[in-house]
Amino acid sequence: MMKIYSKNLISSIQNVINSAKFKMKTFHEYDFCEILESTGIRIRFYINEKLNKRECMLIIHNTDITSKYISDWRTSAAGKFCMKDYKKDTRDFIGNTLYHEITFVLNGEQVKVLIRLLNEITDTTLSDSEKNELIKQYGDITIDDKYFSIIKIIKDNQRNSWASPDIYRSLDTFIDMDLSEGESYIDSNNDANIENIEDDSMSSDPLF
Repeated sequence: MMKIYSKNLISSIQNVINSAKFKMKTFHEYDFCEILESTGIRIRFYINEKLNKRECMLIIHNTDITSKYISDWRTSAAGKFCMKDYKKDTRDFIGNTLYHEITFVLNGEQVKVLIRLLNEITDTTLSDSEKNELIKQYGDITIDDKYFSIIKIIKDNQRNSWASPDIYRSLDTFIDMDLSEGESYIDSNNDANIENIEDDSMSSDPLF
C-alpha cells in the first residue's frame, strides 16, 4: 500500500501526542473540506443538486501521474477512505464525522494534521486478524487508545488549506509538480460543468 508520510514523521507526531502538547478539533459535518490535495491528486467533494446526492471528483493536473500511480494512491488512507466516507456520510457512534484536526508545533513549525478515526476495527463481524491488518496498514497514530489514520499534513500558517500541495509527503510518493501541464478529471457521472481549480504552489524545508 502507499504510505504518504515517512515513518520518522509519523513517529514524531506520535511523540507530540504522547506529550499532550497538541490541540484537537472534531469535525461534526463533512463541510470542513471542499477540496483535498493528496500527493498530486485532488479530490473535489460536492453535492449533485440534480440528484440530491454527495459525489466526488478526482482532479489531476499532472501528466506524469499514471493510472498505476492512481491505483497505488487508492490504497493510501486518503484514497481508500475520504471519498467513501463523504458519499456515505459515515459517522462515529456519537454522530460526528470520523475526521479531526490536530495542531501542534514540530521542529519549530506550527503544523496542522487531518486525521481519521479507524472506525472499522469496531466492526464485530471482522476477525482479530482482519482488525490487526487494518491497524497495521492504517493505524498511524493513537490518541486516547483509539487508532487514527493520517490523511494530510500542512503548515498551520493561516494561508494553507487541505487543498494545498502535499509538501511533507514521503519522497517515495514524489511526483515532479513542475512538469504538470493541463488537467484531467475522473468522475463517475461525467459532469462536464466543473470549474477550473487553480493550483497555488507552496514550498517548505523538509521536517527531516
